[in-house]
Amino acid sequence: RTCKVRERPERSEESCSTTTPLKAREPFHILTPWYLSITYHLMKKIERVQTGLRLEKRLLKVLKGLAEHLDISVAELIEAMALHAFEGRAPFSAETIGKIDQLKSVYDLDLTAEDSHRTSDSEAGA
Repeated sequence: RTCKVRERPERSEESCSTTTPLKAREPFHILTPWYLSITYHLMKKIERVQTGLRLEKRLLKVLKGLAEHLDISVAELIEAMALHAFEGRAPFSAETIGKIDQLKSVYDLDLTAEDSHRTSDSEAGA
């Protein structure tokens, strides 16, 4: 029997060639590489809250596309970007920046960081 476990332990999704119920399968740590088991136990416990963010339409499309590409949620992407920014660190590799440029082109996103100080909402339906 072969089983695959996704890289992210907090979303452990298994796909096995058998129909054995999850409870009857081996414990999580047996199916994952040792370093992921250790990482899972060292992770900080946090509390997330639901929020409603208003974002520029094309920007949200790029964020959704990037999150899909990275196999994370948009919320996780925004959290990571904010935490990196708070420490003055760049959140993306050169390869990811290339993907962002592709997505910006696809969704016609022409806004820059400078524009964040010079934007205003358009009227609904205008």
